[in-house]
Order: sequence, then structure tokens, then C-alpha cells
Amino acid sequence: MKIFCHILCPLLLILGCSSIVYAFNPTHLERFLKTNHCAKCDLRKADLSNKKFVFADLYKANLKGAIFKNSDLTRATLRGANLTDTDFSEAILYNADLNMTKMIRTNFTSADCRKMLYYKATKIDVVSDNANFEGAYNTEGKKCDYGDGGCWQLHF
Repeated sequence: MKIFCHILCPLLLILGCSSIVYAFNPTHLERFLKTNHCAKCDLRKADLSNKKFVFADLYKANLKGAIFKNSDLTRATLRGANLTDTDFSEAILYNADLNMTKMIRTNFTSADCRKMLYYKATKIDVVSDNANFEGAYNTEGKKCDYGDGGCWQLHF
């Protein structure tokens, strides 16, 4: 029984703590919430729903799995950020800079993405149902003239 506990207890401890390894950095989150600036921050899986982040600076931030549902990111800079599995559903990304971002399974459902920039962004399995991309600039640097996600999907 002692041998079993000596082997199993450390293993359970390692497996139980592994989810912490993939969470956001609390210091980075606190800095971002106080200053609205956090370039190269680790905000993985942070719940940032229903907040105002106008002119936010998240340059090259790791936002993998972060939730910005119904948040206002008007004119925010997310250039070079990792947006894998990030949820922007119902968010406002008006005139936001998402150039050179990594978007894999990123959710823009019902988001306001008018005039958003996403030049040279990597996009795989992005969800954009009912999103408005009017005036946005796509991967080829072309301006979108449609109000719906059709422009977004057209230039994937």
C-alpha cells in the first residue's frame, strides 16, 4: 500500500496541476485590466467577457482560448496575437488591428468587425456567422464591401 501511494500520489499531483500550466498568467491579467496594455502577455483561457477594452494593446499576446464575448475592443491592437480558440462572439472589433494573427477555430459569431484589419493572418476553421466585416481589410489587403461574413469567407 505504501509503494502504491508513493507512486500514485505524485502522479495524481502532477496530473491535477497540469491544468494550471495552461492557464493565464495572473500578473499579466491584472496588468491588462488596470492599464489596458499588455503586449506579449499570456492571457490564455482568461474570461474577459462583457468588458470595455477600447484602444487596448495586446500586441503578440497569447490569447489562446480567451473569451471576449460581448466585449468592446474598438481600435484595439492584437497584431501578431495567438487567437486560437478565442471567442469574440458578439464583441465589437471595430477598426481593430488583427494583422498577422493566428486564428484557428476563432469565433466571430455576430461580432462587429467593421474596418477590422486582418492582413497576413493565418485563418483555419474560423466561425463568422452573422458577423459584420464591412470595410474590413482581408489577407490580401483588399477592402471588403459586404456587411456580412460573406466577404470574410470569400477571402479565406
